[in-house]
Amino acid sequence: MPIVLIAAVAFASSSGDSLWFLSFLLLIIPLGIAVTVWVSVRLYFATLIAVVEGATPPTALRRSWALTKGAFWRILGRMLLMSIIVSIVVGLLGGTISAVIMFATSVLPWAVTAFLLALVSALISGLAMPFSASYTSLMYVDERVRKENLGPVLAQAFETSRGSQA
Repeated sequence: MPIVLIAAVAFASSSGDSLWFLSFLLLIIPLGIAVTVWVSVRLYFATLIAVVEGATPPTALRRSWALTKGAFWRILGRMLLMSIIVSIVVGLLGGTISAVIMFATSVLPWAVTAFLLALVSALISGLAMPFSASYTSLMYVDERVRKENLGPVLAQAFETSRGSQA
């Protein structure tokens, strides 16, 4: 995509045809975004499949593609919802703590303030990532339950593990 964009800029600047360039951008940018979102949703579970199932990368990509077939809108909606919730929580926590740190700027040297802001940002992001990963794992299990009838297998595994603990 960047190469196409650079070529279009070079062509538009050399020929002076900015109308062509503008129409090209108005067509190619939304198309690129749509394709990127579509492929991202279809390959959303690939990393999780590689880790949980021990699949090779090509196998994980194929499994993710098959698992998300027919569930594009449901998965996209869940991804967007989780992104919005995590962004709001991280923004509120980070903004509040950063504001408190910025008030301390009059007392602390700038280097210490910058370090504290970076530390807070890293800690809050580190707290949000497991939440997102857990939600992705639940989405993966939900899709497997829907597509592969995984419910009885999970129930049997639960009963087996509960029986061995007693």
